[in-house]
Amino acid sequence: MSSDWLKLCQWFLIIGIVWTQDPDSCFNSRARDGKCVHIELCPELREIAHKRVVSKQESEFLAKNSCGKAMVCCENPLKSKNALPGVDTCGLGNVGDKIIGGDLTDLGQYRWMVAIELLEDNERKIICGGSLINTLYVLTAAHCAARFVPEILFVRLGEFDLEMDPDCDEYNNCNDPVMIVGVSQKIIHHRYGKQRNDIALLKLEKALPTEYTQFILPICLPSPELVGQQSFINEVVWAAGWGNTETGELSRYKLHVKLMVTNLDECRVLTSRSELGQMHLCARSPIEGAGDTCTGDSGGPLMINLNGNWFVIGIVSFGEPCGSSTRPAVYVNVSNFVDWILENTIE
Repeated sequence: MSSDWLKLCQWFLIIGIVWTQDPDSCFNSRARDGKCVHIELCPELREIAHKRVVSKQESEFLAKNSCGKAMVCCENPLKSKNALPGVDTCGLGNVGDKIIGGDLTDLGQYRWMVAIELLEDNERKIICGGSLINTLYVLTAAHCAARFVPEILFVRLGEFDLEMDPDCDEYNNCNDPVMIVGVSQKIIHHRYGKQRNDIALLKLEKALPTEYTQFILPICLPSPELVGQQSFINEVVWAAGWGNTETGELSRYKLHVKLMVTNLDECRVLTSRSELGQMHLCARSPIEGAGDTCTGDSGGPLMINLNGNWFVIGIVSFGEPCGSSTRPAVYVNVSNFVDWILENTIE
């Protein structure tokens, strides 16, 4: 073996990754076989990443076993039913300058947004929103699905205008036809109740193609290695959906509204809800009375854009009657439930 080749091999061992012919296989910093997977599917490294205080040795161990943004070389990865997409795929899209006080989104904006539809007595109606997180699962609020059997729930993907299919804008730019997919399983948080743990997963009857489509794409989850231990207090965030507008009617079009995350202590005082805890997030309009989420927006995402990727940090849960108060609305704090999401999308 030449000295140059030996040096190259030693260099790869130092940084912790040696690739094999299998693009997903790797050798870790212990020179053991592994798989390059999302860090949330690697218990050993995920535990380190979730720590509030990480030692220098642990930090170096994480760095040496990195094989891409949020990807690690793992000896014993969990088997995922449907792996979470990386930041090269999830949450891609523009912010845009365009719900109560909300504005029309662009035709292809928030491509992970879904409308959840109920089929009852041969009539279809939109009951909630949700977020596509991979090719098989939609994230929503537990109160959206708890009362219904999966057989009467459907997910509308690639939706913009509820009364048009395909959706087109004023310049005759059109989306693909809306994809309506049945729900094969609903997974309600085992401790859901009384506006606590208001989170659920809907499993689609048929998985989407792994390359998704031009108008259907997943949103990113706020795992620690991607967003750190951020509280998001006073950060600008966005909510979107087809919920009731100022007229009291369900919006025909997908709308979005600009909000700001409120300190939890302040939120407890403003909403008179002392029971709010780390499983909750609060957000309100940065301009008094300018915007709010509403009935029908439930289950939809509270979103933040970080370095070009959109992350779902909240799920619309509950609040005051639409537009009747300047108090913050309450959202599920998704960061608190990433482990639960992973556990329920693993074989």
